[in-house]
Amino acid sequence: MTAIHALKALNASALALCLSTAVSVGCSPPTTLKTTKATKPPTTTTTTTAPATPTTHRLRGEIFASEWSVIAIAETPQQQVAASMLEPVINATLAEVDRQVSSWRRDSELSRVSNTRTTKPLPVAPSTGEIVAACVDVGAKTGGAFDITMQPLLALWGFTATTKGRVTERPSAEDIASAKARLGSVRVAGGSIIKSNADVSVDVSAVADGAAARAVAAVLSERGFKNFLVDVAGEVVVSGHGEKGPWRLGINTPTSSASPTDTIAMASFPAEQTSAGLMALSTSGTSRDHWELDGQRYSHILDPRTGAPVTHTLVSCTITGPDIVVADALSTACIVMDEAGTRKSLKAFPGYEAYFVHSPAGAPAGAAEPALVSTQSDAFPLVP
Repeated sequence: MTAIHALKALNASALALCLSTAVSVGCSPPTTLKTTKATKPPTTTTTTTAPATPTTHRLRGEIFASEWSVIAIAETPQQQVAASMLEPVINATLAEVDRQVSSWRRDSELSRVSNTRTTKPLPVAPSTGEIVAACVDVGAKTGGAFDITMQPLLALWGFTATTKGRVTERPSAEDIASAKARLGSVRVAGGSIIKSNADVSVDVSAVADGAAARAVAAVLSERGFKNFLVDVAGEVVVSGHGEKGPWRLGINTPTSSASPTDTIAMASFPAEQTSAGLMALSTSGTSRDHWELDGQRYSHILDPRTGAPVTHTLVSCTITGPDIVVADALSTACIVMDEAGTRKSLKAFPGYEAYFVHSPAGAPAGAAEPALVSTQSDAFPLVP
């Protein structure tokens, strides 16, 4: 994402709210992302065992042509010291994710993988390999509804950095077939990425926000924080609770006219989930990132199996679960599979739930003011 160009609607984002204070996350003007060197986890010589008064620290900035925000509750003297040092560490962490997975940087690890014409193993950082492996797993378990080798199709439809706004006609069946022929597969083994053919491009833009959120959450956990929220362009990871209760996460209304703070529903995780481990929420949708031709809208979310934008009435899908990268990939695959297909695929992902929003039958995906209809899987943490 590094200006995530494909498969992910930044503006179909989830808004994170603290239950009792209704503080909106990700809505204030951003600060400038600073590139800093990674620092070691802060240490302190404080020896007192007396608990500190909990204080809430709020940070925000810019990344991937969008915003990130963090709410961290410091409850010990050590956490108070760590909180004062978080911003440069977070910025360095986000810069490292960008260096590893950006498809908009020719010097990123995955750009190097894409541009190296070979089927031999290409070494990558462990975190890069984990992201790619998670994407490959989601693709396999959804019957190919999620594919990180589909850059030729995205370029054909005008959803890459070099083709956005330049497509003036619907691609022909022959052009689609030709682009599909350039897709392939990848696998991760021994710390390396192995491509099925030398020309395959690897693009994880669809989960770059989620990968960034996961990396920042790891920074907070490593520094002892138990209660925090991380939001990167609407990809949200939470731990513990907010200042006065459970974290509440708003699901943005999927219409072209909705503001970033308009919500169609709220989700809130039970305390037993967020105290036992991280929980995540990811939303994908078709309502805003698209182009139009002769009255027809073409969504940025493509079905890798057909090589064309999705055309059904599902305009938004929110996934919750323990891993934000998996949830991020699943929310995109959900839009491709539609509700029925997603419900079947969720059986392969224990702990993950879905919230679906449809526009009226026959309405184009992303209609400006549709009468929306929502449903959810049985255990989705919806706030009544």
